[in-house]
Amino acid sequence: MDKGLPISTFVYSDPNELSSSNNQLCKSEGYIFSLIRKGSGSLRIGHSSLKLSDFILVNIRPNTTMEWQFNVQPFVSSVLIIHIDSIDDPNLLKALRSYDCIHLNESPLIKLNKESFDKLNQLIVVIALFQDNLSTVEHLVKGFLTYIVKTFTQPKFQQLNDDENFSFQFINLVRENYAKQKSLSYYANELKVSTQVLRNRVKMYLNDTPNKIIWNITIDKAKELLTYANLTISEVAYQIGCDDVAYFSRKFKRVTRLSPSSYRDKYRKIQ
Repeated sequence: MDKGLPISTFVYSDPNELSSSNNQLCKSEGYIFSLIRKGSGSLRIGHSSLKLSDFILVNIRPNTTMEWQFNVQPFVSSVLIIHIDSIDDPNLLKALRSYDCIHLNESPLIKLNKESFDKLNQLIVVIALFQDNLSTVEHLVKGFLTYIVKTFTQPKFQQLNDDENFSFQFINLVRENYAKQKSLSYYANELKVSTQVLRNRVKMYLNDTPNKIIWNITIDKAKELLTYANLTISEVAYQIGCDDVAYFSRKFKRVTRLSPSSYRDKYRKIQ
């Protein structure tokens, strides 16, 4: 089966080339990097509202539901989309894992100076020029990701101790597997430690238990589905890997102080 093109690029030279409404609700199908030269409005992810401004890099992880709210038409210079399921290059996959680990504690919006903005924009322009040469494109995208990590997050990353790095790995695993795996033994096995070591190391850095973190990430996904998807409570529970709807409802209320139905009535974004 053809997996499709792993990299997509869009380059704009005029602010009117990209037509958009004032409000757009969408879900990312891959890693999205959007360079906004001029912007006014907000980007809403879950219940966090981030203010758009000039010279910013918007970086979004796969399967993220987001709502764009523009005050005026933005001037988007370029967009790079990486479809992770279509990537075969191990070096590019490694660069994505490094970026993804760093991204956990970073804002989806990075404020740039003009020099950094033009550098990243030029990289996307060059990637677009070599669109037909996959090996060259993958090499260039790896350089793009490396530039972001080194320029904006590397100093902080270099200071992380072993427990911090371990905790980031744990969170990444949970984000990828929460719907299928909620047992500590699974995550301990993946990280090659005992369940007690997992508890101790995660607690030391994140000041919370692994079980609570697993359920917080799970409930965050449930909140997104209740807000943006046309699903019943039972269907939401199934989507997040919980067969017992009553148990899901208790867990949800413990975290949010609202029942799933009350939460949906308060925050629902679809008719």
